[in-house]
Amino acid sequence: MGEEMKKGDVFQSKYLKGDDLRGGTATVKIESVGLENIGMEDGPDDLKAVMHFVGKSKGMIVNRTNFELLELYLKSDESDNWVGAEILIWNDPTVMFKGERKGGLRVKGVVGQPEPPPAAIDDEDPPF
Repeated sequence: MGEEMKKGDVFQSKYLKGDDLRGGTATVKIESVGLENIGMEDGPDDLKAVMHFVGKSKGMIVNRTNFELLELYLKSDESDNWVGAEILIWNDPTVMFKGERKGGLRVKGVVGQPEPPPAAIDDEDPPF
């Protein structure tokens, strides 16, 4: 019989996928964040935010949800301010894509900082 192969071994990507996180969670240090063309070589441009990590070969495409989580955890809406932060990323099997449960990467938090508390619900009338 031939050598055992998995799809990820045959069709490698330069971007991090959930399957790359064999342990489920990874601690990484943000090296840079910028726009990159992730489109096919002969296709139209497809610019997305991509984070690169210190000592890692693959970058992570940052979707809207993860961008907003990073803003919350890192207390800045300017991605240049995220450089140097250590974050936790994990493979969340509940992530939906185009109406289907596909799984995907999520930012879990910032190393050394507690998770932010859930939003408080105020039953009183607002003060305005």
